[in-house]
Amino acid sequence: MLHYRILSYGSDYDWEYMVDLISLRDAGEIERQFVRRLSDMSRDDAFADDASAALMKDIDRAERTGEYAVITPKGKGCITCLSNAVRFGLMVIDAAKNGKPVITKPYAADIAVLEWLARAGEHTLVLTDNECDKSLKEVLTLVNNGEADLEYQGQTYSAYSIRDCIDALLPLIEKNEGTAEEDTL
Repeated sequence: MLHYRILSYGSDYDWEYMVDLISLRDAGEIERQFVRRLSDMSRDDAFADDASAALMKDIDRAERTGEYAVITPKGKGCITCLSNAVRFGLMVIDAAKNGKPVITKPYAADIAVLEWLARAGEHTLVLTDNECDKSLKEVLTLVNNGEADLEYQGQTYSAYSIRDCIDALLPLIEKNEGTAEEDTL
């Protein structure tokens, strides 16, 4: 299941929570963080776990064949040639192993990867209140489908409380309407 948590830069408590989060907020950050993490891993352990292999296969139809090598429908390549959506998912899986959430934007990841992550375990994605606008639609869809829950201002919402969730988020969405840019993968 995915666990979304909306935090505020204006809150001292939330600000402390945001320190040391892995930032996967856009395609450039996803690529930088992926390469940085890859360089910290041993060659044999670079996203070689079962969950990472399943994600690569299910989303990019890729298989890890060597230290940093993958084979895709397009042929052999380096693990860095995987789609940004898969790299996002791999980073979320890796962060969850260390008990860390990642900070992202509502539209930074492909919905197929989010749905896959929701089925594959417990993963926490942090959003900031100043970037939540109508793009929360995918997040709310995942909550409504029972694939995610969402925590905002100390209250956790699930599919059973989706109306309350929308009511709580509506002022935030209206306040930020038109201020966030779309940067989908």
